[in-house]
Amino acid sequence: KLNFFIDLAVSRITLNEVVISANRWEQNEREIPQRVEKIGMQQIAFANPQTAADMLSVGGYAYIQKSQLAGGSPILRGFATNRVMLVVDGVRMNNAIFRTGNLQNVISIDAAAVESNEI
Repeated sequence: KLNFFIDLAVSRITLNEVVISANRWEQNEREIPQRVEKIGMQQIAFANPQTAADMLSVGGYAYIQKSQLAGGSPILRGFATNRVMLVVDGVRMNNAIFRTGNLQNVISIDAAAVESNEI
């Protein structure tokens, strides 16, 4: 019979504040007053996401609530999809006509068709 002892120590992990925003037009990253995280083609290809929802979660900047394979609702800093603006090629994908709360399938675009995304 072997005796094992495991000692646990309390440690704290400090997370940096995350501010997520993106611009409609191409701009130099140094000229943008907000923090923008870009997930490029190389990261996307390495992660091999099945859906666009999986692609948004690649960098760990967004939590994706999934209740089905084809969709997913991004949650950013506790804000549900009705408080997050989703833009694809400059076109807003969610607006006031959607119901409140999370919207499944709101980002059900083909992940293979996306070159990059900004969060």
